[in-house]
Formats: sequence, structure tokens, C-alpha cells
Amino acid sequence: MSIILKHQSSILIKCCTSRNCVKKQVRWTVWPSSYVKPIPRKEDQNLLIKEEPDKFKEFTFAPIRAAENNINGSLFFDPFLRRFTNIIMRKGKRDEYEDMMRDVMYLIKKKQLAEWRAADTPEKRSKFELDALVLMKKAVDNVKPIVITKPVQKGGVTYSVPFPITSQLSEFLGMKWINEAAHDHPVPWRAIHTPALVREFVFAFNNEGKAVKRKYDLHKLAETNKAYAHYRWD
Repeated sequence: MSIILKHQSSILIKCCTSRNCVKKQVRWTVWPSSYVKPIPRKEDQNLLIKEEPDKFKEFTFAPIRAAENNINGSLFFDPFLRRFTNIIMRKGKRDEYEDMMRDVMYLIKKKQLAEWRAADTPEKRSKFELDALVLMKKAVDNVKPIVITKPVQKGGVTYSVPFPITSQLSEFLGMKWINEAAHDHPVPWRAIHTPALVREFVFAFNNEGKAVKRKYDLHKLAETNKAYAHYRWD
């Protein structure tokens, strides 16, 4: 019990130097460092068994942390859908927006299947993705930026300096831009948001639409201001 309390506590570390003294807050995890992170998804476990059997044997008798509270054992659970639902969700109505995501996937499947059947050649049919989840992931990948710009002030002048970003932030921006592109419609918002999301996902899958244009505009701005990239370290 004392170990858990020790790791739960938050402490202030004073890092004193010759010039000043800095206070830094450090938050410890509940679990000791000897506990390994869980792998709750069966497909990830099978992949680990197949590619790294020695590492899997090490996990067999190792103490494992508890899984996160948002992990679901259902076959229909997907972390990508959970993250996108968190972005579009309002007022904590998760059930309502999870139903919306199911409607979006159904309409994407229906739209793609209708166009696939209307195509008269195998070449045209190969352009359509009938798996709604694969289409949505590909659409977000097409929208994800690789750099962003931040304002940096130097000598009374503010420059738009390009900064590289992490994959998590890149995915967040891609999802956010698709949602904002679908949201950019006249009222009533709730009644038209589902078909608008379907349209923006299909547009982004084909490298079209407002969200993709927003990514290209951001990359163009970063390319224009690449001469100020060294201001990141100043």
C-alpha cells in the first residue's frame, strides 16, 4: 500500500542552479515501473505472438497494469472511432454521437455500394472503397498535416514559423478539420451534420473538399515561411 501511495503522490522538485531556483511538479503513475502496459486487443496480441514470440513470453508472467477505462472488448470497438466521436461530441452525449457515427458509416457504405454497382468496368469499380471504416481512416490520413505554423515575435515583427508536429496532433487536426468542414453549413446543424460528414469523408478520401484544401493551404504557408524556420530554436 505504501508503494501505491508513493506513486500516487505529486511532489515539487526544486532544481536549484547558480542563477535561480526552478520549481517543477512531477506526477507519478499509480503503477510501479516494473508493471507493463496491457495489450487489450486480441488482434494486437496475435500480432505480437506472430512477430515477437520472445517478447510475448516475457509478458506471460510479468505484472500487468489495469487497462484504461475507455477500452472495450467488443469486436465492433475501434480506437479511431472513439477518438473521432470525442471530437464531434457535445455536452457529453456520447450515446447520441456514437449512433451518429453508425449512421455515418451506414450512409458511406450505401453511397459507395450504389456507385460501385453503377460502374460498368472493373477499373472504375476499383476506385471505390466499400469498407466504411477503411474509407474514413484513409480520409483522415489524406487530411493530416505534417507541419503547422506558429506566430513568433522577433524585433517587433511577428513571423509565421513552421513547426513539425507529432502523429497524434496531426491526426487530431485531420479529424477536427473534417468535422469543421461538415459543420460549415447553415442551420439546423444537427439535422444535416450526418450527411455532411458522409460527404466530407468521401471528398477527403478522393483528396478533395474543404478539409484537404485547408491542409494544402497550411503546407503552402509553411513553405512560404520556411526561411524563418530557425526561429524555432531562438
